[in-house]
Amino acid sequence: MEETYYLCRVPSYDIIVMFNERDYRYQRIVESHLNVPNEANNVVLLAQGTKKQVRMYYDLIKEDNNVS
Repeated sequence: MEETYYLCRVPSYDIIVMFNERDYRYQRIVESHLNVPNEANNVVLLAQGTKKQVRMYYDLIKEDNNVS
């Protein structure tokens, strides 16, 4: 069985990052333990699946952003 990957956007930096399952869970734990929640720094889940599926989704949204 393949590992699950997560494609996420960080709104405050306007970047997209890919986490493996362990890193994604760690990120969510860190967010939940902040004394002062900051929604701008919380990651927004865009896609979840195998590495190949997440990469294909990333390529699709990247192409959509490059259309003039």
